[in-house]
Amino acid sequence: AVTVGTTVPAIMTLTSATEGRQIFAASGGIKYLSRQLRQRDKKQSTVSSSSGSERKANSSVQQLYELAFCLWCLTYELNNFADVRADFAKDGLPVMALVELVSSAPREKVVRVALAALRNLATCSADIHPEPDMPRIDSKVFLGEMIACGLMKAIGLLRDRQFTDPDIVDDVDMLHKLLADNFKE
Repeated sequence: AVTVGTTVPAIMTLTSATEGRQIFAASGGIKYLSRQLRQRDKKQSTVSSSSGSERKANSSVQQLYELAFCLWCLTYELNNFADVRADFAKDGLPVMALVELVSSAPREKVVRVALAALRNLATCSADIHPEPDMPRIDSKVFLGEMIACGLMKAIGLLRDRQFTDPDIVDDVDMLHKLLADNFKE
């Protein structure tokens, strides 16, 4: 069996280019990454560092980062492809996986890419490439999912933390504003 550890670096290379992202997304990649993230995140929370598994925990943090990084790369296709938006909206799985990552906040670098992906979802538009014969999927859909998954609470907690990365602070503030505005609606 091929392990996630060996496939994720290849997926990272694939998702670094637009054509690769399109092919990967069309092959069910968004669902695959989301499922892997949720499984890893659950394992991560059950790994206790008292049993000398610090190195294992670090390697799984790295895998969480790489999986989240790939999903984040794919969010750059949201405005250009209706089917990518549809895949991100399927079962609410991608948003749930990203919100769980932000909530569990394993490491700053993981939080950074998860927040960046959520921000892209929260600001995407269906104007350039609307869905043919489908309900409109855009930022409003994803913001609704984020609220349902409890992102507002997680963002509230993140606002109290001191981050060294200004991008995280910016994403936290932007998501807080977008979620609050959407929640009022």
